[in-house]
Amino acid sequence: MPATVRLFEAAVLRGRKRREFEAWRAAAEERVWARIARRPADRARIGLAGDRLPALRTYRPPTESFVATERARDARQAYIDVLRAFADELPDGMLTCAAYTLARASHPEWPTRNTLAVVKSQGVV
Repeated sequence: MPATVRLFEAAVLRGRKRREFEAWRAAAEERVWARIARRPADRARIGLAGDRLPALRTYRPPTESFVATERARDARQAYIDVLRAFADELPDGMLTCAAYTLARASHPEWPTRNTLAVVKSQGVV
């Protein structure tokens, strides 16, 4: 367990994943300390950590709306150019995620399909 905690700490998690990790770490540390002290783990402490997780996992929309900057417009055009190049490579015109993933194998400079999806959801593309 301590090795796992160190691994997650080294990952420098941010945001929601960091908050989830901190709740999990409290429960994990209780189990480790109980084992070292040869005592039963404090179920109440572990339960508190588990009770915090649903609230930490609740989606919270951004407080600020997206503002398109010149850099965002340039990125938008770059993503559109990639999608057009992808479409040009397909003889049957089947623009699917699977087809994009296969085409991207020949073009590692292209963004991942997940990047395009995130950018799309933010209104950039």
